[in-house]
Amino acid sequence: MGSLVLNGFLQAGGDGCGCSDSSGGSGCTERLGLRCSPGTYQSILSTDAPIRVSTPGAVGDAFVPLAMLGDFVGIEFLYVKSNAPIALCIDAGSASLTSDAITLPTGFVGGETMTVTIDQHTPVVVTFLAGDQTLAQVVARINAAFALAGLPTPRCEAVGTTKLKITAIECGPSSEVLIGAAPAIPFTTSLATGNGSIIEFAGTFMIEFNPYPDSPSRVEVSGQASISVLAAGRTSV
Repeated sequence: MGSLVLNGFLQAGGDGCGCSDSSGGSGCTERLGLRCSPGTYQSILSTDAPIRVSTPGAVGDAFVPLAMLGDFVGIEFLYVKSNAPIALCIDAGSASLTSDAITLPTGFVGGETMTVTIDQHTPVVVTFLAGDQTLAQVVARINAAFALAGLPTPRCEAVGTTKLKITAIECGPSSEVLIGAAPAIPFTTSLATGNGSIIEFAGTFMIEFNPYPDSPSRVEVSGQASISVLAAGRTSV
């Protein structure tokens, strides 16, 4: 177990300040503190020195996991300080679609198709062969189509003995899986999107999340900056 204490003041003043202090002057002071002080947490982790983040494109175009937080099952407190604009995706999850039960053997005679669009990539057309009769063979055919299109695999996996699941590459709200009709592989819905809240900032970000188990467990970052991080929460259930 570890504890956190937040001390200090946030002070505003000057001609542009629209608040007033107790003496009637232009200014105000807010005392800083946690919801409960000291805050007690199962685990606390921080950077010894700023770490470098560099993702391609503009801020928000691509996200990578904040790897140092990978052991957390619940992040209850998060502090990030950045020297340049960045974006955080809180509790990012990849979109995924699970099929309904597939009738096996499939009865494919060859030439049956299914179109799958992952994120913003070009749609992938999966063409099944007569030999694709079992669930394992169907999953392998779908993954082979993704590999042929140059996408990272596996994107498809078996769920139990009669269903399959297709998962997007990206995480966050822009993550998407869209399925074109495939009569032999039924889906209740054809579209799934990812989850997560994106927060853009430049400077200091600090937040107390809900206690575990209602706290986020994953944080991704986007941008080019040096950042310092302190996180607290649970690393085991």
